[in-house]
Amino acid sequence: MGRMNTNYRLAVPVRKRVAIALWKLATGIEYRTISHLFGVGLSSV
Repeated sequence: MGRMNTNYRLAVPVRKRVAIALWKLATGIEYRTISHLFGVGLSSV
């Protein structure tokens, strides 16, 4: 389930991806808000 870093971007760690998924399922808030909370891009959420 791990992703690799590239020269252009760093991969989002597995723990952060799981936390984002759980947060979205638990709260149902917008992707934009979650993006700001976790410091990742909107497309990463």
